[in-house]
Amino acid sequence: MHPKIAFHLIDRGVPFTLSTVSPGSAHLQPIIGYDPIQGVYLVRDPYYPSVQDFLIDELSNHGKSFGPRCMALVPSDKAHLFNDLEFPAATFYDLNFSLQKSLNLHQRDDALACLEQMKKQDSNHRLTLSGTRSIARYDSDYINELNCVDRLLEAFPEDLNLQTEKSALLESLGRHQQQISYLKEKAQKPDAHPYIVEALANAVRSDKRKAEYSAGLLRYVLYRQPTNAFALWMLAGSFWDQEKRQKAFELYRLCACLEDKNEAYIETYFKAARYLKLQDQALADLQERVNKLGKKSFNPFECLFFAYRTLNQDQAAINTLLEAKKYHHKNEVLAKRLVETYLANGMIVEAEDTLNKNCENLGAIDKLELKAAIASYNNDWKQEKAFYEELLENAPLHYKTIESLTCLLGHHQDEDSAVSFVEGRLTLNPTDPNLLFLKQEWLFQKNSEEQERFARKIISIHKNNSRAHIQLAFVLSTQAQEIANGPTQETRLKRRDEKLAEAIANATTAYQINPLNTENLLTLGDLYRRNEDNESAKRYYQEAIRYAVDT
Repeated sequence: MHPKIAFHLIDRGVPFTLSTVSPGSAHLQPIIGYDPIQGVYLVRDPYYPSVQDFLIDELSNHGKSFGPRCMALVPSDKAHLFNDLEFPAATFYDLNFSLQKSLNLHQRDDALACLEQMKKQDSNHRLTLSGTRSIARYDSDYINELNCVDRLLEAFPEDLNLQTEKSALLESLGRHQQQISYLKEKAQKPDAHPYIVEALANAVRSDKRKAEYSAGLLRYVLYRQPTNAFALWMLAGSFWDQEKRQKAFELYRLCACLEDKNEAYIETYFKAARYLKLQDQALADLQERVNKLGKKSFNPFECLFFAYRTLNQDQAAINTLLEAKKYHHKNEVLAKRLVETYLANGMIVEAEDTLNKNCENLGAIDKLELKAAIASYNNDWKQEKAFYEELLENAPLHYKTIESLTCLLGHHQDEDSAVSFVEGRLTLNPTDPNLLFLKQEWLFQKNSEEQERFARKIISIHKNNSRAHIQLAFVLSTQAQEIANGPTQETRLKRRDEKLAEAIANATTAYQINPLNTENLLTLGDLYRRNEDNESAKRYYQEAIRYAVDT
């Protein structure tokens, strides 16, 4: 947003929206005027009845990491109001819009073409980096996405949202210690923002040895933000892990009161109450929420429904949904929950009747999923298959359906049918990691050479994906075992050792990418044990136990 353009729009009677971004949140506010003498925009926040002042120069500097992003809309017959206005980043926004649209349609090549045009204009532009990041996220390529965030942080080092996004990516990559070190560096600054301290507390809370340290961080956050429900929820979790159950329960209840429309906090409160044998009190509270808010929203009913399901009181759960239908009879989620619960209790007639009566209230995807579930209950796999195929006409890359239909074909036809179906889906998005791994799983009946070729293909596409390397390690390990089971010859033993060494190398790469993944650690332990290196095997097994003691 350039001030001169903003002034022209307001002078022409065109108010426009401003995306105001703060740590952890953002929303739209309309700019309805300006005062050049005071140097302020006049802004109307939808949460407050009064007009507020935003300093023009400060907003331009503060909002560089996200624009500041604005949007002006006029009827088509008023398009002349935009005449003679040159928007500096218009080309980048248009190309970024086309890029995002292409990704939504799974047209990755078109998205790459848009990105190349953006790079020709300015490879370091904020939106060019954002587009690069979008494609990396589409590819589940966390390393390239992290590189994009690092480049954005070079331009906007104080942006707290970018800092926490980097932290989240480090966690996704399994670089837990690097994540904590990075957050500690940011949190130790004088007057550190509660948002970054909260992120550090969240990063360390899974390590019960650091419970007191985490609690200290959360107390700082709550000193600055006393009604921060997420910080209270984490502090309650810390108390719970220290077996201070009653104190934790009180905080869970406080979270539920502070965010009485957040069902996640309500659910946690109920679980804690159930553990302490206070489920009657919790059910009464949930019923009170239904009485207070149920006519306005289905959510309180849904929370009470889940509570009854948790207690195995399915009839009470069904009655709750039937009560909700009096006020929310067109609610899509309600209809879906009711059909699913009827099916879970073997009430097939009621499930079919409810689905037929609510077809017009259900989206195409949900409707076909429920029809397939009923067909599955009736052991009519051909009808189930037909519903899945119809669903995929509406959503060609709906992964849950693809996975279900693949299993159906594999179990009722053969593995070749399952593999052929997945290959057909891959033509729509050849780089989709979920589809690639799904095909790899169904190649288990093929010879190991074909499995190896495909595993290497996945790595050529997703070289930074730890699962790709661990899959190849499994295949090579199997080949080594097959060779070992054959006649004992020097050349065969040499081939076995080569296969085993390459398997260890790939498993090591997977470990380097994601060192906290217990599957990677256990696989390395197994491979070293098979290679008769018991000390190395022991080291990785111990590390796996350290990260996941129940494994």
